[in-house]
Amino acid sequence: MTTNALATPTEIDTELVGIQRTADRLRAELDRLKRRERAIDDQYRRDPWTRYWVVPGGHVHSSTACHTCYPTTQKVFLPALSGKARREVVELAGERACTVCFPEAPVEVRRRPTQIKTDEERAEEAARTAREDAAKARRAKAEASAITTPAGEPLLEEPRGSVIRTVRTAEAYYVDQAAYLMACEYGYRGTGLVDEATWYVDQFLAAISHRNGTTPDIERAQRAKKVAARCRRDYGISRP
Repeated sequence: MTTNALATPTEIDTELVGIQRTADRLRAELDRLKRRERAIDDQYRRDPWTRYWVVPGGHVHSSTACHTCYPTTQKVFLPALSGKARREVVELAGERACTVCFPEAPVEVRRRPTQIKTDEERAEEAARTAREDAAKARRAKAEASAITTPAGEPLLEEPRGSVIRTVRTAEAYYVDQAAYLMACEYGYRGTGLVDEATWYVDQFLAAISHRNGTTPDIERAQRAKKVAARCRRDYGISRP
């Protein structure tokens, strides 16, 4: 409850009692945690074990007092490595092994990629991998939908026209141009240019058959129904 001018004294004091009880529970829990922390510290002083830390983006250390670090240097405690032998940690640290903390680390080991990373570094690595995978997927999708002439040159709408970049667009343009040519075969006399339509149809059939590893006749036959339907729709002409 938020104290405000409309609350009654009873409501305000009831809220206060609730706050005090919560604070008492939290203070008791904090006292318990502090006692446990002191007990662990006492145990470590009596019989210390190996402990290790890693600097984000930096080296793995066996001490927080390494002189290669500044007082402000952030260090991440690595409890999963506590108690492990130094040589084992050096193997895991690889290129991140501090040469001051681990002067015995073999040169060949310090050339290996590290296996020790902070949670934040692993998250950044995963995000970077996800971005790279997404970029690869976009490139693959673009490549899968791209079309050129058999010589790898741009496919044009007409000899001096704009570039058609995708199979989908190229096929739609092909159906349109092939339908126009079909209509012309059966008496239609429009304002279009038969030579340019013929040029594009031939260009498309050559490009798509080369891309698919087929022949122009096969690609033409696969689109014959679409072309006939467009001819009926746009020109009112049905193929005999």
